[in-house]
Amino acid sequence: MITKEKAVAAICAVTYGAERDSLMAFVYQQHEEQLHRWGIEESDGDTAIVSFVRYLAAVAGEEAAGAGPSSLQAGGSAVAGHWSTVPAAAGWSSSRWRAPPKYQLFWQALLELDITAGSFLNLPSNVYLLGRDWWGSSLLVRHCYRGLFDRMMELLHSSHGNRRFRFLITGTPGIGKSFFVVVLMGWLVQEMGVSTFLVEYQAGRYLFKREGTNMKVEVGSITDFKEELEDPSTWCQAQFLPHGPNTNQDSSSPCQLKAGLIMPT
Repeated sequence: MITKEKAVAAICAVTYGAERDSLMAFVYQQHEEQLHRWGIEESDGDTAIVSFVRYLAAVAGEEAAGAGPSSLQAGGSAVAGHWSTVPAAAGWSSSRWRAPPKYQLFWQALLELDITAGSFLNLPSNVYLLGRDWWGSSLLVRHCYRGLFDRMMELLHSSHGNRRFRFLITGTPGIGKSFFVVVLMGWLVQEMGVSTFLVEYQAGRYLFKREGTNMKVEVGSITDFKEELEDPSTWCQAQFLPHGPNTNQDSSSPCQLKAGLIMPT
């Protein structure tokens, strides 16, 4: 999560002249809530923050110029045109938008890998697991991951499509629950033909989707992607607190997967 104050400070530290004025104006047009949904953290550093703001400003400018004022959402900011590239389903407001490149790079790289239990899953240099640089670029695919995956598929197949399953993954801190979700995403696409995943993180949701050779990643708030959630073919990873679902989790969600990070009490 990043604040407007931090974004402006990064711009002042890295840029100057006309570019500084332009990027600062772009940031000042955004609401704090919008900045909180950006896929960048204060800890990423000034250079990374400015590169990210440049990307958003360029995309917003291109779409505003190409689509014209009629496509812009109410609000009057340049970024509204960027957010409006994904239409909201009838009856729902939507703040979903195209995710930063680091998420797209992860998704594309993951689906090109041969993921084998007992070996390391290695992403290319500067491509990070789930787009989170603090996770690094590689993980050990534990043999227990394969056992968990096979058991989950067993349960799904035994139901003959008559039941919707929610799987709760538990374990002590650091045992590898979060990394299992990465491996699971790869195996489900490669072996089961699954094409749509939702990953909940902090106060947002990330949509990872594959349609043939076309791959895309979108980001939105915790209330977005309702249409995908109602699709029984969608797999969803959600977080839970030790004493029950957190307040961000929609307990009525029909997602097949609930991979929870349960901490010992």
